Amino acid sequence: MCDIARSISRYAPGAPHDVVRTLTDAGNADRFAQQWGTEVRYVPELGKWLTWFGTHWQVDAVGAVMEMAKQTAFRIYEEGTQMADSHYRDRIARH
Repeated sequence: MCDIARSISRYAPGAPHDVVRTLTDAGNADRFAQQWGTEVRYVPELGKWLTWFGTHWQVDAVGAVMEMAKQTAFRIYEEGTQMADSHYRDRIARH
């Protein structure tokens, strides 16, 4: 539950449709960057993702970035379950 609160706290208060406006590829990328930006980097020259290990960056050879992306997507659905308006809740669920 703390993760949800932390995630939601990153967004300025707004109307429910503000969340719906982020349901795009660009919105997903922004959410991912906000959630994981200090822990992950993509290096185009290498064509690889790096993850931070507290003292150094390491090539993600175990699929950690994919798991991060899945968690980001799951949080969108968690936010949707908190919506009182069924119209917005349904739009988020279909995303």
